[in-house]
Amino acid sequence: MTTCTADRLAAFVSGLPGGVLSYGRHDDDDDPRCCLLEAVSLCEGRPKTDDPGVLWRPDVRPINDTLLGLLPAAEGTALLLRLAPLLADWATWAPAQRADFARRVALGTLRDVLPLALRDAGLDAHAAACQRAETLEEAGAARAAAAAARADADAALAAAAAAGADALRAAIALWERCHAEVAAAQTGGAE
Repeated sequence: MTTCTADRLAAFVSGLPGGVLSYGRHDDDDDPRCCLLEAVSLCEGRPKTDDPGVLWRPDVRPINDTLLGLLPAAEGTALLLRLAPLLADWATWAPAQRADFARRVALGTLRDVLPLALRDAGLDAHAAACQRAETLEEAGAARAAAAAARADADAALAAAAAAGADALRAAIALWERCHAEVAAAQTGGAE
C-alpha cells in the first residue's frame, strides 16, 4: 500500500474527469468518477472502494455527497481535499482520541454550524440557544430547535438549502479546528 499524502491525493484528483470529485455511487470499476474515499483508495494503490471499514477511516460519504450536491464541484472538491489529511491517521488513533474528536465535532456542530441554518430559517432564539451550549448534555437546545424547524418545515427547508453552502464551509473548518485541538491534547499542548 502506498501512502496517500495530501499532495498525491490532489494530483490524483486533478486527473479525474473535470479534475473534481463526484457524489453518488460509482460501482463500475471502469467509471472514472470517484468520491473522496474512492480517490483515497486508488491513491493508496488499493482496489476502488468507498468502504470506510476497508480504508480505516470515518464514513465521510454523507459529507462528500452533500458538499458535491450543493456546491460547485470545484469548491466542494477543494473542501473535501482539506478534510482528507485530517483523517489519514484515523486507524492509529486510540479509542479515547476518536471519542474526543467526535465529541468536539458534535459540540462544535451544535454551536457553530447549526445556528447558521437556524438563523436563515428565522429561528434566531434557537440559534442563540445552540451557540450557548457548553456541553453535549445541553444539547436540548438542538432538539428544541429541530422541533421548531419541523413546525414550519417548508420555510426551514428553503432556508436550510440557502444556508447549506455556508454551513458546509463552516463544518469543514470545524473539523480542521477539532483535529488540531485533539492533536494538541494528545501531545500535551494547550487546547
